[in-house]
Amino acid sequence: MSCTHWLCCRVCSSVTGSLIDVSQQQLDEDCAADKLTKLQTGQSAENYSKLLMDKGFDILHKLAADKENCRAMSNSQGLLSKVVAPLSSNLVHPIDHDATSTSIVAKSLQVLSLLMASPAETGAQLCSQISNDKEAIQGMERILSCRGCSEDVRILTNKVLTQLGMGIDEESLRVNKVLLGDILRRG
Repeated sequence: MSCTHWLCCRVCSSVTGSLIDVSQQQLDEDCAADKLTKLQTGQSAENYSKLLMDKGFDILHKLAADKENCRAMSNSQGLLSKVVAPLSSNLVHPIDHDATSTSIVAKSLQVLSLLMASPAETGAQLCSQISNDKEAIQGMERILSCRGCSEDVRILTNKVLTQLGMGIDEESLRVNKVLLGDILRRG
């Protein structure tokens, strides 16, 4: 097993809770150690948590570039739901498209795209799981219909929705085509 594959297995198994859980744990430890320093510098806990999530997605993006890692990541219980969490939670819109939230959403979409492009069963299974996640699909709908979202994020969203349409059964494909057509007519 190569170092990269070993690292992916370690990261996926240790991240089973989620990027958010890992970020929260790190945040709690750091806050306990230097809460006063963070308050003095004006760095909020929410911003710190977002920065940790952003870095976590950087790591996942690098790992997902390898197809063997994609397989290990797809088998990691709960990881997919955490990768789509920025989409499901509508992270980018409540704070008016701030740079960190936009970056997290873009990286979430990039990781999703890499995971869904996995060969054979792995990619098809992930497409099916994402297609059935109504909150994630609604989050992507909001991105496509939002004039305030960056063009890059909208392009990534369209790419993910297109990949979804290519890796699922006929009925889901028909529903996604209708859904995508509705979204594009609105936008």
